Amino acid sequence: MTIKELETRSGLPRTAIRFYEQQGLIAPERKTNNYRDYSEEDARTLEKVKLLRQLSLDLDTIRALKEGSLSLAQAMEHQACVLEGDQKDLERYAQVCRELSAAQADYDSLEPGPWLEELSQTQLPPTRKVDPAQEDGLRGPHPWRRYWARCLDLLLMSVAAQILQYQVLGWYVPPVWLRDELQDAANLVLELLLLFVMEPLLLCTWGYTPGKWLLGLQVRRLDGRKLAWDQGVERLFSVLWFGNGMCIPLYREWRNWTCYEICTDGRPLPWEKENRCMALPIRRSRWVIWVVCWAAAVALANGSDIYSYVPPYPDAPLTPAQVVENYNFYELRFSDVDNHASVLNPDGSWKTLPAVYQNQDWAALKDENFGEWSPVTFATHPDGTVSAIEVDFSPKGDPYEDQMNVGWVMNEVLSPLILAADSSGEARNPLRVNERNRQAYGICDRLLDVPFQGAGAESQAEGPGGMIMTLEVTACSGYEPEPDVGDYSVLIQEEPGAGTLSFHITLTMPQT
Repeated sequence: MTIKELETRSGLPRTAIRFYEQQGLIAPERKTNNYRDYSEEDARTLEKVKLLRQLSLDLDTIRALKEGSLSLAQAMEHQACVLEGDQKDLERYAQVCRELSAAQADYDSLEPGPWLEELSQTQLPPTRKVDPAQEDGLRGPHPWRRYWARCLDLLLMSVAAQILQYQVLGWYVPPVWLRDELQDAANLVLELLLLFVMEPLLLCTWGYTPGKWLLGLQVRRLDGRKLAWDQGVERLFSVLWFGNGMCIPLYREWRNWTCYEICTDGRPLPWEKENRCMALPIRRSRWVIWVVCWAAAVALANGSDIYSYVPPYPDAPLTPAQVVENYNFYELRFSDVDNHASVLNPDGSWKTLPAVYQNQDWAALKDENFGEWSPVTFATHPDGTVSAIEVDFSPKGDPYEDQMNVGWVMNEVLSPLILAADSSGEARNPLRVNERNRQAYGICDRLLDVPFQGAGAESQAEGPGGMIMTLEVTACSGYEPEPDVGDYSVLIQEEPGAGTLSFHITLTMPQT
């Protein structure tokens, strides 16, 4: 018979029938089209199981009865003693058990019909009643509960990986092409590493993961014990490969769908050879808690990402080494240079030279003689904190173009240097990071709002926290301003690559 016919015959839902099949209590044959063919013996077994479950026998006891390792009389006598604990309300159920015991019937010849009729006339209290159609029906495959439990576990590992990367290790993906994709890949690697440590550890100690515990999913070995750590690792690898396709697009979706069909069909999934995942009854409030946990995890991830823009030393006064560390942080975190980020040594010399913009592309430098920026020098107060920062900028004319964008190139180094030395205290507020970036770029643009047809021109602008920015033209020949721009951030070369231009830039810290 089909499973639909068996549902009608037994009065049990499909999920309960498949759950009992998964527990080994029934074993239908498979037709050539892979559909199950339930026998009359399967139907009788389900009726027996339904009776015994209503008598509050657990599945292990029923399995022992079916296997013959326990007699029906012994099981009924023991269960009668258990049920007698609830005096009046359980009296009739205990009597049925005694009558079954006195009848000297065995499991194979048990006729459950008359006894089920007797039991329908007396109701057990809710604390002791077992309704196999409800309770065991909820223990079916439940692929969606498994899926959402796994999603929550992966989200929690992703949040933990992000916090580890940003707040603990202080590591950021270099500013290269496909930066967002690299960040996602880095987060995925950390997430998987944490997952392979934490999930097997939780399964062998607690017996659950957070998502499984919340949605009532229990992972146990076939003998009912918790998994060993190596079994948890093996199970997780199988889940990620056979169930999630190792996050490979398209293959992942195909594996998800394949496992969904296997699960709804009641067959063991590829990672359930020596273990089983059972769905226990849960209240609807668990789903509400799941939503709250999901929202909290997303909020925590967003908070971790926002606070990853706070520099190592957000408060003034700063020492030269702290300014350098802040500069390296901002350059790595914000740089718009696609294939290169400059790095300062603690003494202000360049560990990695700033890139130059030539032939419509940023080029990394290995020859210091071609560098556009001098080492950064610091003047300090007696207590060792920075009083002023000085640097020379000598942009190289592009030999391939008439136009030279001075402001754009200067901003790539000067803007993070302004942010690194910011004494306003605003660096501690990550919500203002974009506004602070715009302000730093605006300061650099104002410095170039001055005519410098020759050396000696000078301009000033006020930076964050009262910082005074001074730009002095030390050399200028072979250039004229772009007429359509209105300032001197864009220049026209009289002869491409042959002009001379140099600035001396000073950042003077406010008096404290």
